[in-house]
Amino acid sequence: MKRLVLIFAALLTFAAVSGAAVKSLNFEKLPIQAQEYVKSNVPDLSIALIKKDGSEFDVVFANGMKISFDKKGVWRKIKCKKYHVDERLIPALIREKVNELYPGSRYEKIEKDGKNFEVELVSGIELTFNSKYKLTHIDD
Repeated sequence: MKRLVLIFAALLTFAAVSGAAVKSLNFEKLPIQAQEYVKSNVPDLSIALIKKDGSEFDVVFANGMKISFDKKGVWRKIKCKKYHVDERLIPALIREKVNELYPGSRYEKIEKDGKNFEVELVSGIELTFNSKYKLTHIDD
């Protein structure tokens, strides 16, 4: 019984410490590059929440889309489980290739992974593009 109480106490402590690292922010607290990205690419979308978790910033929009930025304000991940990622945020060469292969497809997620772009379509198809936007892998 004591062991169970200790485990429960440890879990509560971990949850409290983990939650303390996440902070809600105003738009002006985002790195300048992130502010400019949002203003120039999705100025018409309403922001529901901005939070900082460690060195990562997340901007959550009212439509459910979330953009994650690094500490410099460079986007790293864009995803939307509820609807789809706004096509304006998908690099043009990636968008062109996806439209060629899968016309009418919608995007669930795009993520910069080092020098590659990982794209996930709502249909579940995953595509990998290199830093020059050339398709290197399809996982369907």
